[in-house]
Amino acid sequence: MASSTTSTDAAAVRRAFAEQGHVRLPGLIGADRAGELVEHLALLAPDEARQNPLSRGPMAFYSRVWPRSAPLRELLSDPALVAAVSAVLGGDLWVRWDQAVDKGPGAGVFPWHQDNEYSKLVSEHVQAWVALTRSTPEGGGLELVPRRLSERLPHRLDEGHVVYEQPLPGETIAITAEPGDVLLFSSYTLHRTTPNTSDRHRWAYVAEYLPTSDTDPYLDPPYLLVARRGRPISQTTTRRPGRWRPRNRRRYAGMDDVPWERR
Repeated sequence: MASSTTSTDAAAVRRAFAEQGHVRLPGLIGADRAGELVEHLALLAPDEARQNPLSRGPMAFYSRVWPRSAPLRELLSDPALVAAVSAVLGGDLWVRWDQAVDKGPGAGVFPWHQDNEYSKLVSEHVQAWVALTRSTPEGGGLELVPRRLSERLPHRLDEGHVVYEQPLPGETIAITAEPGDVLLFSSYTLHRTTPNTSDRHRWAYVAEYLPTSDTDPYLDPPYLLVARRGRPISQTTTRRPGRWRPRNRRRYAGMDDVPWERR
């Protein structure tokens, strides 16, 4: 197995992301804060996971959580996290999606995939995967192909999950993470989470960052702006980022499922 790059230096973050499609940021948000967020998330929407199409058995998903959580909005605009994402995407950022995942004992595999296959976006975005509890290969942890890809690959749909079933384009690495660690990876990076064969719950929080020059024509407001000119902010808006840019119009031209007229 290849080793994962670990760094918090901006130049090293950019280099690792360009070469391997991911970078590890140990202890970026701190173990105490991670523990507080687990307690917060467990109380926030205990019934939501049963209605989420991604949930299966003891694997529970809580999607689009930030609009009803001040602690999560604070996390998403945290200066250290914003600085790391800005090293890859530039200094003007917004968050298009977030979700928390509680992978309980006995939860199965979450299959190999690229996140663009879920978002349907043309542009690449950065995933911030935050370990809220200890994450290990036997505890339902993250596994990925440490290679920067530049396009969406063919997937099939399996009861709400998208699945990549072709040969993997390289060796894989299993990520062991402590509470408060953050992994940034490309939305084109192939990854999965392993079955949880331990007796512990594995909590993670995932957020998707885009430059404000990129848009998501499928997503309803509100939208969360988290950086302007490299400085962290936390501002909600009903104006979809990148809506009027001609490049974005061209990117999604001809796609029948893009509801431009609703914006």
